[in-house]
Amino acid sequence: MKKLLSCAVFALFALIISGCVSSKPVVGPDGTTHYSLDCSGDGFTWNDCLERAGELCGAQGYFVVAKTDENRPTLTVGRDTLTAGVAAERTMLIKCGRQAPE
Repeated sequence: MKKLLSCAVFALFALIISGCVSSKPVVGPDGTTHYSLDCSGDGFTWNDCLERAGELCGAQGYFVVAKTDENRPTLTVGRDTLTAGVAAERTMLIKCGRQAPE
């Protein structure tokens, strides 16, 4: 019974932490407020990052200052298994508003 309860709690925790793109305000290269978005992992796509950017900035819009897209090798060791894979790491730096002409 304890093992079943432990598994249920772990599964619930995994669902909670994997439910949304993470974002946090940061100081951008020009000294103003930007947002750092992380939509890494198999459960997310670039569209998830773009949707979150739209939620953060609303009607004023946003522009992408920088983004990274890397695939990193992973190795998972189980009790009787060894599994190799690739983990997608996607991050984006945005600024709300319109991009000033350069």
